[in-house]
Amino acid sequence: MSQLSSIISAFLLALLTSCSNGNNKDIRPVNDTTQIINFSIRAAFDSGRLPDASSVKDKYYFRDSILFTADSLPLKYLPTSVDLLNFKVLSRDHLCKIIIADSLSNKQPNYLSITTFKKIDSVYLVEVSSLSCLPYTGGGMVSFEISKSGDSLIILRQGSVSIN
Repeated sequence: MSQLSSIISAFLLALLTSCSNGNNKDIRPVNDTTQIINFSIRAAFDSGRLPDASSVKDKYYFRDSILFTADSLPLKYLPTSVDLLNFKVLSRDHLCKIIIADSLSNKQPNYLSITTFKKIDSVYLVEVSSLSCLPYTGGGMVSFEISKSGDSLIILRQGSVSIN
């Protein structure tokens, strides 16, 4: 009987310690890359700088999350949220499979992408894009040249373009 109670106790302990309540946030270290990406996303959505930004919010596949990827850096550096924006970080192939599998092609959302992330001397070049998995369906891109001075980030130059 004591062996059975030991097994049950071990099972319950394993079950209780392995369960999660789902409220845990993904906590990543804050470094320059993280700060620059978060700052760029805020700037892209602020005051309509990113053309066709509304298309990334048209339809959510993962509750309230925007599909998000990057071409220019590993996905592990992308945030899962910035302010009130929540992201589902996936590879481009994976998120396009999800979007293309949707039968309502006229309502398919764009996805958000960091298409360029480079540091040249002390200036970061970041391009944030709203892109479609389907050909000829539009989108937009905003680029920033960002300088970091102490704890402050400053946009030196910015530009945007619509993709038609």
